[in-house]
Amino acid sequence: MSNNEDNLLQENSISTCFWNQFIHQANGQGIVISVGEGQVEDVVRLIKVLRYLKNLLPIEIVHKGDLSQGSQDWIIRTSRTTITISEDFLIDDSLQDIWFVDASKAIHPLYIEVFKRFSNKWIASLFNSFDEMVLMDSDTVPFVPPEHFLNMESRKLKGALFFKDRAIGETISSSDVSFYKELLPSVAEWKLFNLSMATEITMDNAFFKHKQKHVMESGVVVLQRSTHLLGLLISTVLQLKKATSSPIYGDKELFWLGQSIAGNEDYTFNSNSAGAVGVVKDDIYKDFYSICSTQVAHFDSHKTLLWLNGGLKVCKKPSWQRDYAKQKHLRKTFKSVEELKENYQSSMQINGAIIPNNVEYKFLKKPSRGFKKNPSLGCSGYFWCAFTHVDDYEDYVIRYTQEEIRQFDIIIKIWSS
Repeated sequence: MSNNEDNLLQENSISTCFWNQFIHQANGQGIVISVGEGQVEDVVRLIKVLRYLKNLLPIEIVHKGDLSQGSQDWIIRTSRTTITISEDFLIDDSLQDIWFVDASKAIHPLYIEVFKRFSNKWIASLFNSFDEMVLMDSDTVPFVPPEHFLNMESRKLKGALFFKDRAIGETISSSDVSFYKELLPSVAEWKLFNLSMATEITMDNAFFKHKQKHVMESGVVVLQRSTHLLGLLISTVLQLKKATSSPIYGDKELFWLGQSIAGNEDYTFNSNSAGAVGVVKDDIYKDFYSICSTQVAHFDSHKTLLWLNGGLKVCKKPSWQRDYAKQKHLRKTFKSVEELKENYQSSMQINGAIIPNNVEYKFLKKPSRGFKKNPSLGCSGYFWCAFTHVDDYEDYVIRYTQEEIRQFDIIIKIWSS
């Protein structure tokens, strides 16, 4: 074969490669949400908040042929018609640009059922039309317009912005850490395929350095797909294989792991670890301030609340019957199961935040700050209490002003309506 014939063959291979063609057709910026029938109510709530925040980004709702026309119509009505929050509060502007993507047409029928639960998010991350996407969970609640995430300097510098999870002490086994290290580019892969080998960006990640199980929280992922597609494809494969997905929880760590395994370390983590928002208390732990909630909250370097995951109910789990029977504390606090149910379904309140940042990734007998799980509060054990010692008040506790609380209350009211 001549050199000209060889070059022509390579050019044809590139031009006919599905993913190469697909990613070159991707363009613009937008919000991507993976939705099935079970997430429609949350999506409707989210769209109401986006309208209040005057979101300008188009939104693609990605499903796998399992979203009914009735549900799509409900989402469209919420996006395009006047929303009545109360007699004196209407949202009649900031109409949202909504598109529905049936990704089942791009997946062979034999494999469509392989994508369940967390795996559906990979369908959404791959089969949307945007180059720069803000991938959001349906129960995410933003407190700033989503275009803010795309405009953050760290995202623009690297092309991908990830958010840290709660800094807790749960770890994975040394053998699992070693297994994932073996998936990183080797010297041979560097020489043969020009894959960049892992640097301190990967190896200093608490996952590898401290065996930390929960490093990333994936309720919002901000990523430029044209420069990070290979990592997304690898992440998808990691999710579908039990050996690579079972040691971690859900999809979270696979976003950054897939990029590092692809030899692409052009990503950054938000500067602050996740914190908690809610009502600040100083009577749960002696000499400590605390906030107990089921939500995970995220803040920028100025400690501005950006978004939270988990909705805005006190508890989104329908577990009041089981919790009431199991937890003595709840039976003392609430007179009946119905009263507990009413509490769970009520809206959360926010007057402050605690960000127990930079906690050492090791078990301490008496840590001065961090997170502590509190099953006695119910919600199937989903309550976590962020705490910090009174001496650290200035560094880790935020008390919101009346105007800030008023703004939070508006968003809570809109989401809950």
